[in-house]
Amino acid sequence: MVDSIHLNRADLETLLTRDRVEVERERNRFWARQRELVGPAASLRASESLSRHMRSVQPDWPTAREREADLAHHVTWTTLVDRVARALSGH
Repeated sequence: MVDSIHLNRADLETLLTRDRVEVERERNRFWARQRELVGPAASLRASESLSRHMRSVQPDWPTAREREADLAHHVTWTTLVDRVARALSGH
């Protein structure tokens, strides 16, 4: 874990002025390549790593309230995806 990150003004300006569209494209290319090379395990490993990190900086994460909100989000998302899938299949 990194205790602190030291950025100078030039680093911050570079970070803040990046082409966001290109950053998103590069992120998509990276994850597409990871899925190609490793399969779904790549996403699972990243998710597990992020969860471990969060618990290291906030041991009570996720709180019951955060878990409830996350579940509600997943239910909403699944409902929308199902609705689109049915519309596309003609049912």
